[in-house]
Amino acid sequence: MQVNSITGYNFGKSMMSTRAVAEPAPAPQQPQQPEQEPAKSIYFTGKNDKSGKGMRNATMAVLLPLSMLTAGTALSSCDKDAEAWAYAEAYASAEANDSCGCGHRKDSCNNDTTKHDTIPVIPSDDFNRPLPLDTLAKHMYIWNIDNFNDTTANAKRNIIHYHYARPWEYNNEVDANMNIKESKQDKQLLVHDTEVKDYKGNHLYYGKEVREVPKNPITLETYSGKKIKTNALMTLESRRCDGDVKGASLRNTSLDYKLALMTVGDTVLVFRQGKDGVYKEDGKMAKGYLDDNTILLQDLIGEYATDDHLTDWKLTAITDDELKNLFKKED
Repeated sequence: MQVNSITGYNFGKSMMSTRAVAEPAPAPQQPQQPEQEPAKSIYFTGKNDKSGKGMRNATMAVLLPLSMLTAGTALSSCDKDAEAWAYAEAYASAEANDSCGCGHRKDSCNNDTTKHDTIPVIPSDDFNRPLPLDTLAKHMYIWNIDNFNDTTANAKRNIIHYHYARPWEYNNEVDANMNIKESKQDKQLLVHDTEVKDYKGNHLYYGKEVREVPKNPITLETYSGKKIKTNALMTLESRRCDGDVKGASLRNTSLDYKLALMTVGDTVLVFRQGKDGVYKEDGKMAKGYLDDNTILLQDLIGEYATDDHLTDWKLTAITDDELKNLFKKED
């Protein structure tokens, strides 16, 4: 049986060379026709379509940890999924309506007169903080990973290093460090170089975790088959360095899989990209129930209801000024 891991790493052609030119993001809309075949530069090695996954979720009640239950009377799994998706859809719509059209929220955009420019405006100090850093910090904050408790501008909110283990099924650990050079090229993109080791600390392979805030809406499909287009989320690509070369450039990596992550309260809904380019609902991430530094992964292994954990998290974060200095030092 093929096993899919959120910690696997693999990639082929350069993501940087195939990235779309920034365009104003249209408002979310219900697609009338099936999605077109994705670009040939996208490779997919994920699970087969799980048409019975919605029914499977009905059995999740017995596995649902207390940390995932709402106060008072607990909802059924199906009810919770419906409620979560309604929230997510409303959030996506609100985000789109609150956009100034240049990729920023209205309340954070001082000037959108350059939104149609084909040449990006680079700040004179050459500092273009990656947007996915905020989402990464938000996830660590809501799950209280390594006592990460402040995401304000003056705090150490930029996670440049993290480490975690995935015991049991995979029995490995991952060490990740921000690739400053690749992360500073596009504020929508955040790249961490990774090394994966076995449980004894022996090297297995080098890879990358690439997070991106999509410039244009992508299509999500729920367990029930409902589709929605939105870019109010973050994507995550897992890649492996070709030839197992440490520090390989993004263009010299191979894609393992690509996910879309949408935050709903203290939970992250996980969607996995299919061969048709559509991201199908695949499971959830939430605060782990093993100890303070664990992240719960629900239904992200195989075809059945499962609980899996990322454990032993450790973070290193720096301030905006410290990150700015690192950006300046990188040619």
